[in-house]
Amino acid sequence: MVYALSRRARGYLPMTRDCVRRLRIVTWGFFSLLPLAFVLWIVAAIVSPSGDDPARSAITLVLVMLGVVALVVGFVGLVIGRRLYGPAGKVMEQQPGQYEPVIELQRVHPNFAIAVQQTQHARAAQHGQYPHQPR
Repeated sequence: MVYALSRRARGYLPMTRDCVRRLRIVTWGFFSLLPLAFVLWIVAAIVSPSGDDPARSAITLVLVMLGVVALVVGFVGLVIGRRLYGPAGKVMEQQPGQYEPVIELQRVHPNFAIAVQQTQHARAAQHGQYPHQPR
């Protein structure tokens, strides 16, 4: 409910190649579990006992359970894994005297934060506004 009512900010966030590579590894790692689940179920169907063989029944059960686990972990990882791992932001309340709400970036490199601050100071200097310097 809170997520549906929350304010969001979208846009381009420049990232380094290393950051993009790590996000791709996380995304594709979880995504690859989905087809793996179906492969495990197909193998379980092939191995399934035609008679009363307890060893084949056990192998089939293990393969089916591994497929279920792979499917659940894959979906959960795709839904929340990227949000917990990659850069994120939070839209703060608009304060009096501000034209727009402030967006707080989280899980970004300190050099990125410094570059954003320098860009903001340069824009403010062009418009004749000098923002508060943090102490």
